[in-house]
Amino acid sequence: MSKAWEKGSDTRWRAFRSARLGHWVLQGRTECEVRGPKCTGRVEQVDHIVPLELGGEKYAIDNVRPACEPCNTGRRVAVQEEPPPITVSRW
Repeated sequence: MSKAWEKGSDTRWRAFRSARLGHWVLQGRTECEVRGPKCTGRVEQVDHIVPLELGGEKYAIDNVRPACEPCNTGRRVAVQEEPPPITVSRW
């Protein structure tokens, strides 16, 4: 589990997630917008475009998009395993 989710889901997050999913359905946005290699296409989760671990805002409407479970989970794992930056030169 990422540090951003150590405390788990809370009432505010569940209400936000439910409202966003409902809004997307009303807009006709019913397919996953991440489209990763294991995408099922079914919107089941809310994906943070800028992950919380990288400073993304948890409740920002413009930082979330509809996603399927494999795409959302796959992005979290990829972010957690990203190697640290390498110093190329010193000026």
